[in-house]
This record gives sequence, structure tokens and C-alpha cells, in this order.
Amino acid sequence: MESERHYRTGDRVYIVANNVKVQQLEVMSVQGDFYTLRNLETYGAMRLRGNRLFATREDAEQALREAEARSNNLRGRSSGRDQHWL
Repeated sequence: MESERHYRTGDRVYIVANNVKVQQLEVMSVQGDFYTLRNLETYGAMRLRGNRLFATREDAEQALREAEARSNNLRGRSSGRDQHWL
């Protein structure tokens, strides 16, 4: 993952949308660490911090797999509330 990478207007980047899917976006403008991005599917736009952007689809997919693994690990842990003591 390249969270410290700086992108330029016109670059294609990837995000993990709603922790569900990877989307390709185009950088429209940069202001500090905030990027205005165009959704290439809907032509809508959004503003995100640079740490949410990935240079390649593979990097974004890896981040999605890691997030899913963390989520599955948390679901597998018992909070103690479902244990019944005799």
C-alpha cells in the first residue's frame, strides 16, 4: 500500500468503497491532503483524504481482504455476554 503517495490531477486511483468493493476514481483536484475525485461509473464526485487512496487495484483489494479478515476475527471472539454460567 502506498498511503504516503501524492497523486496529481488526472491520475486514476482506487478506493475501498463501503468496505465492500474496490472502485476506480479519477483525481480532479488536490488541496493539501484532500483529493476531489470523480467516480468513473456515475460521474459523481467526492472528497477524500489521501490515506484512503490506492495506486493500484491490487493494493486496494489487499486492503479489503485484510479488513475482511480483521472483521471475521472480531466476530469469532466471544464477548462473554453469550456465555452462561451454572
